[in-house]
Amino acid sequence: MRTRWLTGWAGVVAVQLAASLGCSNDSRQGTAHLRGRVTIGGQPIPADADARIIVRPTQLDQPSASAAVIENGRYDLPDAPKGKVQVSFTIQRPTGRMGVPADGGRPQPEYESLVPEDRAGGQEIQVEGDNLDLSFDL
Repeated sequence: MRTRWLTGWAGVVAVQLAASLGCSNDSRQGTAHLRGRVTIGGQPIPADADARIIVRPTQLDQPSASAAVIENGRYDLPDAPKGKVQVSFTIQRPTGRMGVPADGGRPQPEYESLVPEDRAGGQEIQVEGDNLDLSFDL
């Protein structure tokens, strides 16, 4: 009977502790929900491309970086850091050729980057809050 009481008491303490420490609705504090389209020169991203958007903080006191897959030219990033951020893209498409690694390993598919050279370094933007219509043309 004593063991049952300790287990029950420990369970109550654990629930109260979790409620007071980690179960707050402020888990998104410091982040914003970003969503939008990505095009290249006004044209859709090719369907065979692997595309991602990456949002990195520019200051140490901001939340960590966040990334999302771009599907059908659209991205949805629910946890982008607020403040001044660096937005960059990786968009790669297979060339259809196989490359042989310098170490003589197994041939791997070759990819080409579709991000224009002048946009390869990304761009800085200011994220104030949620923006569900934030589009980028590379």
